Amino acid sequence: MLTKIDIKNLVAEFKKTFVTKEDIKKVEARINNKIDNVLITLAQDIGDVMVEVKKTKIEVRGNRIVLGDHENRLQKLEMNPRAL
Repeated sequence: MLTKIDIKNLVAEFKKTFVTKEDIKKVEARINNKIDNVLITLAQDIGDVMVEVKKTKIEVRGNRIVLGDHENRLQKLEMNPRAL
């Protein structure tokens, strides 16, 4: 026959063995926090990459302008070789 002490011991053992709703809620909260942190980090990284791409795009535009100027000067020299 089971006594109250035996039942208390069984309840204590079951708490060690089985997951309770509170345990699941704690794990869910930790997972949600980790997901939130990952999403925030991802958004920040995407923003950083966008800034770098914008800088590179501006640099490419500047290089394209300089290259066009060089091309124009070369064409003038090829058309008028006496200018050398």
